[in-house]
Amino acid sequence: QIAPHEGLTVEVLRAMRLAGCIGVRVGVESGSDHVLGLMGRGHDSQLASRTLHHCREAGLHTEINLMVGFPGEQEEDLQQTLNFIDSHLSCISKVDIISTCELQGGCALQVDGERFGVVRGQGSTDYTDDQGTTLKERNRRAEALALHLFNQGARVGTVMDEAFREGRPNPAVETARSDAGQARLEVHSVVVDDLCVTVDDSGRNVSINHGEEPF
Repeated sequence: QIAPHEGLTVEVLRAMRLAGCIGVRVGVESGSDHVLGLMGRGHDSQLASRTLHHCREAGLHTEINLMVGFPGEQEEDLQQTLNFIDSHLSCISKVDIISTCELQGGCALQVDGERFGVVRGQGSTDYTDDQGTTLKERNRRAEALALHLFNQGARVGTVMDEAFREGRPNPAVETARSDAGQARLEVHSVVVDDLCVTVDDSGRNVSINHGEEPF
């Protein structure tokens, strides 16, 4: 996985291709400069755009990750992400992961939540930000993004919303996936030493939480 970077020129990426690298996953995360600034990602949408175009020119299979619901994200930010993806579909082989923002152990959102306007509830996903964005709204945004991508003919991997974390399919997402002619990713869970490990059929997208198996 790589982050958008000025050093990822076409020449560098072609050298990677010649060395045997056939694909990359780019942490685009958002098409909104406002949200990228809040995240402290170190890149803006223009740099992400250049990186994706360079990957295409170098002949690399290019997947991206997206995140919705970061504290401070507004509806117009989601629209900017939709617009960004629409204008870069020719550069994107697959949107591998769409995730809702959660308070993972040790991250700035968890350690210094007040700075981001986070009001915590129970668990890593149950919180509200100073925009009034709830878990339900973050799930809605992830679903809306996935449905839009399916309608645009984009390949979509895992939608890591609350349904995924609970080990169950999201009916709206899976119906859209089926309508788009893409195979559903089955989700499996197992409990190991009080940790519930959830993984989809790709074998790459894993969620680990304390608690019982959700089936």
